[in-house]
Amino acid sequence: NWNARDYLVDCLNSIHEKLWRHAIEVIVVDNASQLDDSVATVRRDFAWAKLITNTENVGFSRGNNIGWK
Repeated sequence: NWNARDYLVDCLNSIHEKLWRHAIEVIVVDNASQLDDSVATVRRDFAWAKLITNTENVGFSRGNNIGWK
């Protein structure tokens, strides 16, 4: 995620509303969002998601690799 709180909220809500057959882990990697309150929103409303916050925008691919690790 990078400054895309509204899309992130929609995504996480859709995951939360689904009935899953197996346990899942949701990882959100935030690439230093500063134009919205993405990090605060995830911490407040989606505590069940693991949140990784980067201190700088490392880009989409590297952000994915960080989440994968």
